[in-house]
Amino acid sequence: MQYMRNKARDQDLRPITHVVWLGNFNTHHPMWDKDRNLHLFTQANLDKAQLVIDAMANYDLQMLLPKDIPTLCTMAS
Repeated sequence: MQYMRNKARDQDLRPITHVVWLGNFNTHHPMWDKDRNLHLFTQANLDKAQLVIDAMANYDLQMLLPKDIPTLCTMAS
């Protein structure tokens, strides 16, 4: 996030055209999880997800992966 803060501050010098955030944010939220995963929407998970949501709002980012698309498919977990 420090990188984004610095870029926002220096935006007059070099405007940002594209930014891609990749990572294992490992959060669960109704905005991106399947609705049937209600058991994953604990307050702790929602609070962690809110950090991602706030960062998206602060830096005008959008999710590229549509809601309900699994990011991990396994036969046993």
